[in-house]
Amino acid sequence: MIIFNQIITQVFDAPFIFFIVKMLLAMILGILLGLERIHAHKTAGMRTYALVTMAAAFFVSISISIGEIYGATFPGSFNPALIAGNIVVGIGFLGAGLIIFKDGHIENLTTAAGMWLCAGIGMAIGFGLFREALFVAVVTFFVLGVLSFIERAIRLRIFPDPEFIAHMESVQKTSKPRKSRSSKKSVVVE
Repeated sequence: MIIFNQIITQVFDAPFIFFIVKMLLAMILGILLGLERIHAHKTAGMRTYALVTMAAAFFVSISISIGEIYGATFPGSFNPALIAGNIVVGIGFLGAGLIIFKDGHIENLTTAAGMWLCAGIGMAIGFGLFREALFVAVVTFFVLGVLSFIERAIRLRIFPDPEFIAHMESVQKTSKPRKSRSSKKSVVVE
């Protein structure tokens, strides 16, 4: 029993517990932002956003560890910001793959931008900037969730855009009927 306790205390030391907290926080914030994308009926949802946020936090954590390990041995030879910079490029490439041009308009641009920001949130968590990551996640949730309703109302009522209205009508026509939770009748979700 004593040997088991020693192994557990060596494996789960303070730095590793801090790493676990970083990964869990990245996962939770990614899931919450992905939840909004599911609500908006987008293909990239909770799993994608959680994985992007966790991957960014993980890569930053790795870069910090590499800097701590090899920084003393080879002073000035490693900069953790280099890996962080490449995360931005890599996520930009992933986001570009999401963006498509269909029926005369661009789709998934907001999803790609949200995924890019999730990577930034994960990077902040990886660098230990927890308050900043939480604040940006809350503001991002507001932009993705609340601002979409405000933008839609403005586009439909204040500044009517014929292309946007036609797009909204075509989306409503192609919406698949789903069963309501309260009854067995089919209801079109808007």
